[in-house]
Amino acid sequence: MGIHLTNDAPYVQALAFDPANSQVVYVGTGQFSGQGQGVYKSIDGGETWLPSNKGMLDYRITALAVDVNNSQVVFAGSDSGDLFKSSDGGQTWVNLKDRLVLREYGEPRQIRSLHIDPATGLVYLLGDNAGLLYSGDGGEKWRLLGIPPSTDQPRFTAMAISYGETPTFFLAVMDEGGAWRWVPDPQ
Repeated sequence: MGIHLTNDAPYVQALAFDPANSQVVYVGTGQFSGQGQGVYKSIDGGETWLPSNKGMLDYRITALAVDVNNSQVVFAGSDSGDLFKSSDGGQTWVNLKDRLVLREYGEPRQIRSLHIDPATGLVYLLGDNAGLLYSGDGGEKWRLLGIPPSTDQPRFTAMAISYGETPTFFLAVMDEGGAWRWVPDPQ
């Protein structure tokens, strides 16, 4: 059984569940850069979908994350480096791009992955050509955690995080043909 979002069947680029209610699902859409339909939301486990893209229409959304401690907070990253935040379960969105510190190396500066640490609330963002960034204040300020030391312009494709006392980051790097494992120094 397939799920159809609209008659136009937008390409799904990212998925996220509401950790407090598994019936709430978000999808990021878009086929080509600048030709997305933003975010769609289902409140019935994917049976029906409605646009949830006020303030972000026409963006191709490539990453989504829902805050485990407040499921009304949702982050959506785009292929143009735009980062959106909703504090009302996807009804409205604010663009936080001007708060990011994305490197200026060529296009695209896609946001590849978003994660929210369930214990600390830190928001982690993986940007293509940008590296691993984090925010401790809900996306207002961002700091660069790092990039692989041997790569000047890394092209990241995916991220996974093993949470614990000290999180371990696994980042897929296209240029190096594999992954980069990074553990932050204790502070």
